[in-house]
Amino acid sequence: MPEKALKKLNSYILPVWKVCFFTALFVGLFAHFYKITNWLPNWDSLVFRYDEQNMIALGRWFLPVVCSFSSFYDLPFLNGITAIVFHALSGVCICKMLNVQSKITAGLIGAIIVSFPTVTSIMMYNYVADGYAVAFLLSVVGAMCLTKEKPNYITAIITIALAVGIYQAYITVTIM
Repeated sequence: MPEKALKKLNSYILPVWKVCFFTALFVGLFAHFYKITNWLPNWDSLVFRYDEQNMIALGRWFLPVVCSFSSFYDLPFLNGITAIVFHALSGVCICKMLNVQSKITAGLIGAIIVSFPTVTSIMMYNYVADGYAVAFLLSVVGAMCLTKEKPNYITAIITIALAVGIYQAYITVTIM
């Protein structure tokens, strides 16, 4: 039954993770509301109103795959909400990696991640914001796999390779 499956799934999610996720979601919507409800053009968004993200020459071979799940159009609301959700999930992974027990700390982690200046600058390049948010999540998952008591090197290698295949700058997230 679906309700039993949801109840079982809910029992695996710690309350601290829920606080982190929903705080990140709320703060992300508040911080980026103007951007996700309006089209604020910059040079890239004028050129890339529609783009297949075929940036293999730049080493971003996985970016077209990730961006194909939402849209190749510059759709501020869809790409912005998707990016906020992926950043919120990244916050939950950081809480898990650092074994955060305090709800206040978890909420602050989520709020800082979605309102950080680099995330705000990513939102200005909205046509790839969702893809870059996935790269951030994959980098954090890779770091999480490496910092476990028994590290899972294969999963870490795959997630880090996919993150670097989206945008090479996210290797620094894993390193830090």
